[in-house]
Amino acid sequence: MKRLFSILLIATISIQVSHAQLFPRVKFVNVATLDDWEKFLTLAEEENLAVLVEICVNWAQGCRSTERSQMLGDRALARFINTNYLSVQIDADSEFGEMLTQTFPVTAYPAYLFGSYEEVVFSKLEGLLSSEDFLKMATENLNLIKSYPELVDKYLEQTLNREEWLNLLGISELNNGLLGTQPLAREFMLTLDEEDLNDTTIWPFITRFCLDIENAVFRTIARDSSVVKHSTEKFDLLDYFRSVYNYNLTLAIFDRDSLKMERIILEVLPLKTKDTLTEADFALRTRQVFLTETFNWEGYLKITRAYVEEQSENKAQYYQGFAQQLLENYEDEDAAKTAEVLIDEGLKLERTFELVIIKAYLLSARGEFDEAQRRGFEAKRLAANNHQDRFATEFLNSLPDWNRR
Repeated sequence: MKRLFSILLIATISIQVSHAQLFPRVKFVNVATLDDWEKFLTLAEEENLAVLVEICVNWAQGCRSTERSQMLGDRALARFINTNYLSVQIDADSEFGEMLTQTFPVTAYPAYLFGSYEEVVFSKLEGLLSSEDFLKMATENLNLIKSYPELVDKYLEQTLNREEWLNLLGISELNNGLLGTQPLAREFMLTLDEEDLNDTTIWPFITRFCLDIENAVFRTIARDSSVVKHSTEKFDLLDYFRSVYNYNLTLAIFDRDSLKMERIILEVLPLKTKDTLTEADFALRTRQVFLTETFNWEGYLKITRAYVEEQSENKAQYYQGFAQQLLENYEDEDAAKTAEVLIDEGLKLERTFELVIIKAYLLSARGEFDEAQRRGFEAKRLAANNHQDRFATEFLNSLPDWNRR
């Protein structure tokens, strides 16, 4: 019996080995804690292997799909990954997974990070590829991982060529973010001249890193956009100028820098205002955004009143529109107070259903139900159609029972 048991055990192991050889798959270990992660990296270093991280969640269809199983079960891919990478699966909903995805944000699952045991990430993939394309990506990243120490040495020696610069910038952006890569990007920009702007390989770099209005590349393009002679869908000038506008306005708001905001209006708006709004409207919108985001409500009221007073007609409608923008986009008390000032300015000029019903809602929100009811009845009298009449009725019915008469 003992001999029979030994024969069966050997046969079972043989079948398992044979099955693994016939149906190879990418082999993963599971990591749930920071301690597990440290042990995983130590093992990768000891084995001198690159690192492949798969980030999944139980609820994502892609993580349970047959496409994923087919990709990871490809013979050639599994052999290459298992030979050159130490692979790990991480649940994005676990404590460690949440920490990892804060560093490397993920918008689709499964997601894959190709990196080194030194915790440098070289590429990120969200979603699935064919096994051939995944193998190609894994091969390219393995070559990049192996050449990274030499890349760093060449950077220190200032002997990087164009392709190496772009590789280094891509790696830095993945690991340090856009802002963290800016110092390195500024060094690279010093190596560029006007002729380089027609090299399509650097267009993605320009659209991500050459956004500051102080940037020499931006100033060159702004001065004469014809330097980008081959503008295509890969490098749309109008989209680029919109990115410049958004980036610099965000910086101006963060620094509360009103001078930078005015420079944006003078230097960037003329480049991007090919949309439906006029340049003057964009300038007002820019100042309004800056002032509201920096909580300068007094300044907001000042420029908004000045703009409305310049209009020859429909002034009450302008006040209503700006008030509605504030109420729709901001929930704080100061925004509501500022919106009510604009509504009151409009009511001085004209008593419309829209202005009166907004005023009624604002009064109700702060508990002034008697006055709110009076405005509600006024709005009902001003109603020009059944929809407005029904809206006013619904408002009146929303007031406390004891207040209805």
